[in-house]
Amino acid sequence: MHFTDTGPDEVEKSDRMKQVRIAVMPLVKSGRLKGGCPEVLYPSAQPDRHLYGHLTPKWYMNECETLAELD
Repeated sequence: MHFTDTGPDEVEKSDRMKQVRIAVMPLVKSGRLKGGCPEVLYPSAQPDRHLYGHLTPKWYMNECETLAELD
């Protein structure tokens, strides 16, 4: 799985990452997802207003934690 240009829902005012989580969770639970390669373009210090549809390590970890909570 590889996807790009998908910033955090809280910043983008969208539900794209939520839709990714919904699609990915069954694959994680069944063991069919062998890996992922999300684009983390900026350092965590990058201001949210300048993410332009990308993740930072901070936001990526937030997404991982949110996905783990869905289990």
